[in-house]
Amino acid sequence: MSTNILAFLLIFLAIGARVLFSYLLQSQKKALQSQIVELSTVRVKLKHEQERHKAAEELLAFYKRQLDDLPHQISEAREDLERLEKKEEEKKEVVEEEEEKSEEEKKEDRHEIKVAGRGREREG
Repeated sequence: MSTNILAFLLIFLAIGARVLFSYLLQSQKKALQSQIVELSTVRVKLKHEQERHKAAEELLAFYKRQLDDLPHQISEAREDLERLEKKEEEKKEVVEEEEEKSEEEKKEDRHEIKVAGRGREREG
């Protein structure tokens, strides 16, 4: 009977050890699964941050190109402004010339009217 009891105790211990190890393995499996979920979350966040970083770098490169092109744009704007000022001066000169011509024509018209008026007085 003592061998039966010993066998029973050994079987009982084996089953108990198996249950204990199963419990320990299950808890480790749950811990690993939670770590996998956390790592997946971190990976998604990291990918998102990498995309944001890449977009920020591209935007920064775009603004740098614009900044590098700014002196050229300024010089073009100055040239355009100088051309517009020249055109404005030319228009003013043309207007002044036309005003002078119109004043001369008015003087000539007045002179012709006077001359015509004198001619009528002589005829009359």
